[in-house]
Amino acid sequence: MKEFSTAVEVVEGEETGEERQIKFKIDDRMMTAYPPTDSQMAFMLATMGRGQTDETRFGSMVTLIMNTLKEDDRDYFESRQVSRNNSIPMPVIEGIFEYIIEEWSGNPTQSPSDSAPSLESAGT
Repeated sequence: MKEFSTAVEVVEGEETGEERQIKFKIDDRMMTAYPPTDSQMAFMLATMGRGQTDETRFGSMVTLIMNTLKEDDRDYFESRQVSRNNSIPMPVIEGIFEYIIEEWSGNPTQSPSDSAPSLESAGT
């Protein structure tokens, strides 16, 4: 019979105590997210794929964001989500998700002024 071990592996930066952090703000609160584990990435890919409903995809976004946030930020995010009068709108959550995915992948979106200029045409 095959057995699987769940022994903890060293996470990037763990040996120095400095795990990579992704910072963003929700209103005036600075939030900290950590890169997802391999299993969190697999979960995200599985729940964002073909055949999933928009509701399932959105729920997966919220779940992944919450589970990569620093603990006190997770509590804040959750309390905002269940707030009757102060919840975070869906477009904002989608924006947060896109931003942290770009940061995790190492391909952050640049504003047009930050991007490299277009190459000039060499003529006809």
